[in-house]
Amino acid sequence: MAKKNDRLGKSAPRASTPIPLIGSRDQHSVLQQISEGHRDKFIWFIRVSESEDFGPNLENDIFGADVKYENKNLGRVFAALAVSTAQGLKQVGVNSLTLRLGRLHEKEVGALFMIFQVVVAALGEHLNINAFDQPGVELGKRLAKDILQN
Repeated sequence: MAKKNDRLGKSAPRASTPIPLIGSRDQHSVLQQISEGHRDKFIWFIRVSESEDFGPNLENDIFGADVKYENKNLGRVFAALAVSTAQGLKQVGVNSLTLRLGRLHEKEVGALFMIFQVVVAALGEHLNINAFDQPGVELGKRLAKDILQN
């Protein structure tokens, strides 16, 4: 919630900005900042059991590493990365929460949207911020209207 002022007109407290990240693809671009940067972040891991047991087992070690990947599928490798990332963040003092889903279909996506809306609303109330007004967006709309009227 990026707001200049709270409901009383006082300077609003800083809150985390939601940034969706997907597995190891996004680790190198953001994980360093999270693990050694300012402690103003809260991390949610959303893990889906259905996808963590996905794909054929690897027949041999195609990565040339000391880790034994044989008889493990790609879903299991990604699950291990999620667990190890959460453990690493915990070791350096970054709070996180893991939400486990059995699958991720329409019903689960809808439930996630509802959870996120409730979290935003509750956090806004806790910080005394109107979580649902958008004065920064309104400025752009007014400027666009002025441009289009000329």
